[in-house]
Amino acid sequence: MSIDKAQQRYGIAIIHDIPSDEELHLMSTDVTWEAISFLNQHDEKQLQERCKYKNITINKITRIRDILEKFGLQARKRYTKFMANWPEQTLVDEIPFKEQFTHRGEISYWWLTNASVKQNEVSNTFEYLCYLEIIDSIMSYEHNYCVYTGQDPLLSLLISRICEKYNLEYKTNKHTKVKFNNSLKLGGVSRLWFAVKLMVAWVFFKAFRFSLPEFSSNTVGFYTIYPSTLTLSPNGAKDRNYKQLPELINNRSDASSVFLVSFQPKSIKHWATVLKSALNPRSLPSPNYIFLEQFLQFRDILSVLANLIFVAQYKRLHKNNYNFLNSFKYLGINVYELIGPEQSKCLLGNQLPDSITLANLIERCISRYPVKYLICFLELYPSARAIYYGASKGLTTVKTIAYQHASINSMKLWYNYSETELTNRNDKVGTFINGMPIPDAYFFQGQLGQNIIVDSGYPLDRSVITGSPRYDNLAQRENNIDTKQLSRSGHCKHEPNKSTTVRILIVPSLSLSDSLGLIEAVLRAWKRSHKYYEKTIPIEIIIKPHPSVTLTNEILNLSDRYNCGCISESLDDLYDLILNSNIVITSYSTAGEEAIALKTPVICYSGTKVTISSFIDIPAAPIAHDSEELDDMIKKIIDTEGNPFHDPNFIEQYKTHWPRLVDNAFYKLDARASERMIAELFKS
Repeated sequence: MSIDKAQQRYGIAIIHDIPSDEELHLMSTDVTWEAISFLNQHDEKQLQERCKYKNITINKITRIRDILEKFGLQARKRYTKFMANWPEQTLVDEIPFKEQFTHRGEISYWWLTNASVKQNEVSNTFEYLCYLEIIDSIMSYEHNYCVYTGQDPLLSLLISRICEKYNLEYKTNKHTKVKFNNSLKLGGVSRLWFAVKLMVAWVFFKAFRFSLPEFSSNTVGFYTIYPSTLTLSPNGAKDRNYKQLPELINNRSDASSVFLVSFQPKSIKHWATVLKSALNPRSLPSPNYIFLEQFLQFRDILSVLANLIFVAQYKRLHKNNYNFLNSFKYLGINVYELIGPEQSKCLLGNQLPDSITLANLIERCISRYPVKYLICFLELYPSARAIYYGASKGLTTVKTIAYQHASINSMKLWYNYSETELTNRNDKVGTFINGMPIPDAYFFQGQLGQNIIVDSGYPLDRSVITGSPRYDNLAQRENNIDTKQLSRSGHCKHEPNKSTTVRILIVPSLSLSDSLGLIEAVLRAWKRSHKYYEKTIPIEIIIKPHPSVTLTNEILNLSDRYNCGCISESLDDLYDLILNSNIVITSYSTAGEEAIALKTPVICYSGTKVTISSFIDIPAAPIAHDSEELDDMIKKIIDTEGNPFHDPNFIEQYKTHWPRLVDNAFYKLDARASERMIAELFKS
């Protein structure tokens, strides 16, 4: 008996996790279902078999992994516009948020924290917005029901609101409340703790006399952070971002360089190193450096405590202001639970008082010790904005320069802005209220980065492509490193020889969760592929962690869980590791682009997240969304004898883009980026 089309009922099934039998019962057999699947290939096949057995009709499956990049580009535009408009349209006591909360009426608090950054490197907010874009595009008033199977209460809540928008009956077996971090409660604690740290630093730098360098008329200041990026040793102070650039400037007869150092100790060892430099300044020779904390004043501590007033005002907004809580509208639904807590964490954490303090220190430093140029590797991050603002307040004129320190691509949202955000507008409300502080010039390592920043509104005539000193030695590397020289730690039970080993190099990102997800995906792929290779050739997995992330314990735990005896961690030179590997697997690290420059095949792994690698702009490497895809790609690249480019048709479609990627990411790999940068600085 056929069902009248007028009586036919349709539903949306959002399959986030493998559904239990109880959850499958939510999918009525008299409803025609359209599924949105987050599952991998294996689990999805099993689900289809179960549904067929239970007479559940699924006429179409939309796989998140297949369309995520497409909708990511769509969400990027909408999210960028949303974040640009929100602080201007959201009123607090009839005044826009940007104007209501400011430092001295000169710069909005909005610009001084990650609340304005859209940092999808460490935040999952953008991923949720991509999912909403996909679900909203499929859901319609023609559907009658929506079923969600999963363990994510926040996603479930957001889906329920889309259902309200389309008048769909929402069914789920999970009704867990969304749990928030207590960001609103931590605002006062964070400021009190930061005030204590400032007090300790103030006493320390007042108690010990630090020698101050002499300045030439052409002094170039390099902002840096100790110990995160700056190393102090008897051989001198060096920064991993600027490489040899400060030293080359010092070699000129008409110029000098100085590190302007933000002291952010992580252990007592760092305090001891700095104390040693004060007591014995000759133990740490050139290039010269100044600790910004030398310019701390007691009023900086009082300023942090005074910011408790803002904490109280902000808390009231979230508790009592209905209009404020309903200002978070995206796709016609309220996403406060998604964006609000993250915003609170940014504004009420240490970052705001830290940025204000940094601005004050920069202002005092360059007023007393004027530099002609101030170069900042943080580019457009909140700390950099504080530096540009502080520099603008100094008694002497200084040219601020942003220095591109890593790859830029269209899906790194912290480099994507509305044009109004990158325009210094006064509008009678303060220079840096509506528009953020921006550098006087921007030095780019490649065309790709310049295009994205200029398209966001940065002036083209103030941007220069120079290449990056970080990669001056990249083109000079040759594949002549003895494998036995590579060190290993972890569970590697053999000392393999490259000629008889498939070596897979994993280069994780800055995000700990993403790093663990990447490593686990490779290990799941290994469980599938090692039988394929072990008959003729063993597999070795080497992990090169990000300098800011410690993974040793996690790697040991994962190797035990997957019974993988061929995984190890290495602290060797990245280029040595790349040149001695068959495949490099990364998520969005610049190491993927460096590997392409060194002619080593790359696989980009993104899972159920939009990739934020340059491969989204220039398809020089395949993108895997699950361990099965990853395994298939590895087998297409390396055969059972360890020979590269096993499937020429597969790899060739990516190899054709290698030259364009290198040109756009690194400009000229001729070891002369430092020279071009210096020439640009002193051309007048």
